Amino acid sequence: MKLKLIIAITLYCASIISAQNNYNWVRHDSLVKAGVNQIYGIEFDKAEKTFDVVQKEYSTHPSGKFFKAMITWWRILLNLDDESMDDKFYDQLEACIDQCDEILDENDKNVDAMFFKGGSLGFRGRLLAIRESWFKAALDGKDGLALIFKAYAADSKNVDIQLGFGIYHYYAEVIPQRYPAVKPFMVFFPKGDKAKGLKELDNVAWNGRYARIESRYFLLTLNFQFEENMSETAKWAQYLLHDYPNNPMFERYIGLIPVKQNDYKTASKTFHNIYHKCNRGMTG
Repeated sequence: MKLKLIIAITLYCASIISAQNNYNWVRHDSLVKAGVNQIYGIEFDKAEKTFDVVQKEYSTHPSGKFFKAMITWWRILLNLDDESMDDKFYDQLEACIDQCDEILDENDKNVDAMFFKGGSLGFRGRLLAIRESWFKAALDGKDGLALIFKAYAADSKNVDIQLGFGIYHYYAEVIPQRYPAVKPFMVFFPKGDKAKGLKELDNVAWNGRYARIESRYFLLTLNFQFEENMSETAKWAQYLLHDYPNNPMFERYIGLIPVKQNDYKTASKTFHNIYHKCNRGMTG
């Protein structure tokens, strides 16, 4: 009886491994890219359905859980004053981290698990920083960065991994200058390098697989907020708005650039357009 049970368990485990190895990764890639485009296009209901399919068909892969959390992240971004979805976001990221840990317990060199766990820690740290929970944000940043380095060592050809490097190298130099409260935590981190970070983000913005749009968004925001480089801000805003014309975060920067330049007539046209979209009940 025990022998039959052992054989049954062995066959079951073998069937799971076989199913994983026979995943249609072309379909997975297509679904994820479609879902990512839906998130940035502010088509959240469509994105939810797309990543429901990813989670169902690729249940042992963390991408479904991670990108479901990204839908919530963008809902939060559209109204940062509303903290009602913060706990949901943290719970979704924790679920992704737990799945990645299970994978890494079986294979500590699994690049996907390292990448998505590092990404989950990074995004959790981003929201914690927005909420000015600096110590917790620093801890997540430290752990996430270590995973990104490990993932890069395992697969240096993965361009998306450079998003983590670029974000870190840029902000590790800039943020302590802008927010002195962060400086005491930086003694635990490698030194930042703004120029290197910009170069890495630019590479991902053109050559990334899943992180290309996120890198473009980072370049948009940091050029506006920290570099005050309106020509670069306009470049990235135009690229993003061309691909995602109904994303109000991207359109907003098209209006904010002329505000910075005291060209209120041009800015007014953009904000009137956003206003009319609001009146039509469009998302965001």
